[in-house]
Amino acid sequence: MKILHIMGWYVPGMGYQENYLPAAQKKLNNEVVILTSNQIPKHGGFNNTDAFNKIRNLKIGVSYDHEVKIIRLPSIYFKNQIFFLGLESEIDKFMPDAIHAHGTTMISTIQVLHIKNKKDHFKLFIDDHSHSNNFIFYSFIQKLYLKFVNYIINKNTASINCFLPVTPSSKNILINKHNFTKGNIVILNLGADRSIFYKSDLLRRDGRKKFNVREDQKCIIYAGKIDESKEIPCLIGSMVEVVNKIPDAILLIVGFGNLNYMDYLNSLVISYKLTKNIKIIDFISHKELPCLYNAADIGVWPGDHSITVLEAISAGLPVIVPLDDSAYGVISELGNLLQYERGNENSLAIQIINMLVNDDLRAKISNFNDITGENLLSWDKIAMESLKIYKEY
Repeated sequence: MKILHIMGWYVPGMGYQENYLPAAQKKLNNEVVILTSNQIPKHGGFNNTDAFNKIRNLKIGVSYDHEVKIIRLPSIYFKNQIFFLGLESEIDKFMPDAIHAHGTTMISTIQVLHIKNKKDHFKLFIDDHSHSNNFIFYSFIQKLYLKFVNYIINKNTASINCFLPVTPSSKNILINKHNFTKGNIVILNLGADRSIFYKSDLLRRDGRKKFNVREDQKCIIYAGKIDESKEIPCLIGSMVEVVNKIPDAILLIVGFGNLNYMDYLNSLVISYKLTKNIKIIDFISHKELPCLYNAADIGVWPGDHSITVLEAISAGLPVIVPLDDSAYGVISELGNLLQYERGNENSLAIQIINMLVNDDLRAKISNFNDITGENLLSWDKIAMESLKIYKEY
């Protein structure tokens, strides 16, 4: 099958769906191409982290990542939207059997839908990563744009073979916010790279050495993007009670964010007098994350959901996330997530302490998570599921 993924931007070296799903599909003997822009996201740490300066000037043309061909087209950028130049001619050159358009509200997806109505020589699948905290249309212009997207897509539902939300939360938004009730909707879960994210005693030893954590210390980690939506101040505040109970417990906060916000987090650590117990570490490469996850005793993601949670689970790490976050539906249904009342430092501290002092519970959840990673989160299995959907719809 010839599969064309179309997305506003593609950032090499990350752990997102676009980095792994196309590669896993290619391994199953499909011809896969990613068509994207020469842009990277203009928000958060993507603007302020030295690690991303090396890839800021992405060249128009052909490159490869994970052995998948990437075609970068010239584009017009406006308010986190990408309008491609020359999109139709590239689609005509490749003649795909299926186009996987990333992002329901992306103007590039509307472009693809327009081309589908003219040509209709390919199947069209539209994925969606929306959740309650990123589906934000407050201003008059934003609301007007949302109405435009809803009108165009609802008018042309017959041209869309299937919507592919990645979580129950994004499925609910498609139905209740976009009013997409006539078309096919199938959840295509996110996953983790099992070739690197697995439970390992060797990686635990290496990770503890790398991140200066003693073997007898209890270690908590957070990894990923850092901004207000991730509620890191709540995690930092909860450590006051944790350290009262477990004095040498250590929290590693690993990620990238706006420089001013990172300064604010560092000032919080100082004000709580927790500089010996909390270390804020700059962005590390995706390949270094398995050592981090294995080095830790638990992982905490106190705010908006993150794909790094799935990678941590795949590596056997017990995790704590907010209560009733439907974005974690497929995992929370299995019963291997600990949850807390979002924004409540005391609630979070209780869960962290309970997990750190209960070695048997941690071991039980860790083993269960490792099995979950193999059976549910493998990108290879998710790729096989995507191919079934492409053929069925």
